[in-house]
Amino acid sequence: PASSASEFMSVTGPSRDGTGLIVLPCAADPLVSIVIPTTSQAAKLRRCLQSLARNLGSQIPVEVIVVMNAATDEIKSVMHQEVSGALVSGSPANLGVAGGNNRGRSLARGRYIALLHDDTEIEPLWLEPLVETVEARPDAGAVASMVLHPNGRLQDAGCILWREAITSPVWGSGEGRPEDFITTRAVDYSGTCSILVRADTWDSIGGLDERLYPAYYVDVDLCMAIRKQGQIVLCDPRSRLLHHRSSSSKPGFRHFIAETNKILFAEK
Repeated sequence: PASSASEFMSVTGPSRDGTGLIVLPCAADPLVSIVIPTTSQAAKLRRCLQSLARNLGSQIPVEVIVVMNAATDEIKSVMHQEVSGALVSGSPANLGVAGGNNRGRSLARGRYIALLHDDTEIEPLWLEPLVETVEARPDAGAVASMVLHPNGRLQDAGCILWREAITSPVWGSGEGRPEDFITTRAVDYSGTCSILVRADTWDSIGGLDERLYPAYYVDVDLCMAIRKQGQIVLCDPRSRLLHHRSSSSKPGFRHFIAETNKILFAEK
């Protein structure tokens, strides 16, 4: 469990003079806690945090929690030298997607938990539609964003889960178009790339399943657990962000982990 790992916690503050400091909001009474696990993609993390500093509005009180999973020295340098206002927690062991986000939730004070990947860049008005929708829909346990490739092509607008635990995009084969998804709708599941979850729903399902390590099927399992509670998962396309999706692991290893976790999930 994430709670068993050796860890530290601090709040980042200005540690240098001059321009370029990434100043993040840190509300005394946050409505939303934004949780970002990170390990090794320093340049992408920097862009992610810069987009938050640039595009988060002032209407919604938020806090930003960065969980460093066996983070590289470069990641540590970014957080301690370039960022102000973030709550930083770290572990010498990589807790994985589930463990890292569970650790972030254990520190979160908000009514809603916004999971965000460190290789994303939010667009203006990213958060407002998610909060508006979840507060207007008491039947929704979570609301996800529309995710775009950096070139503007559609990457994710919610996904389909098939009986055999196989997943597919909602537009079927070929390539989806952002303009084909303009209304908020229920989905089988959506990725942890950008999804807002009610904190009380999170707690009622026991958080993310850390057996699904280090990644893959964590998002599917989260959304199915929410649905098992009698709530639904929505995708609101008004909330948009760019995702610089990539992987530092080899394809064979990714396939092995995905297949292993698919079997575990299917058995659940």
